[in-house]
Amino acid sequence: MTDHDEPRRSVSLSVGEISALKKAILYLKFSCDDAEADIFASSPLINGAFESLIKAGDLGELEVRFYQKGNKENESYVISRIGEIEARDGKEMSEELKRRVYEAWAYPFRLTSDLDE
Repeated sequence: MTDHDEPRRSVSLSVGEISALKKAILYLKFSCDDAEADIFASSPLINGAFESLIKAGDLGELEVRFYQKGNKENESYVISRIGEIEARDGKEMSEELKRRVYEAWAYPFRLTSDLDE
């Protein structure tokens, strides 16, 4: 999800801190209606951090399986937010850009439908 050539740093977080950060990221991606936060919702850096938090968490494979089930409600939310961005900007995204934003914003959930379904 991130540039692997970028310098890496290690941090030590408690299980509770990991859980809190994951919840904050999920809120940002699937509940926050602040237009200024939209840029972070599909950020590869945020997704990379979330991926690291999943790996460091204590739920392991159980959490990975949960996200692999997908979440239609979150997908609908993301599609709605993309529409709001297009309306606010006064122009439509290209289909390729829209698909990439949709996939990145919906992460960590597996997509259960295409953007146009």
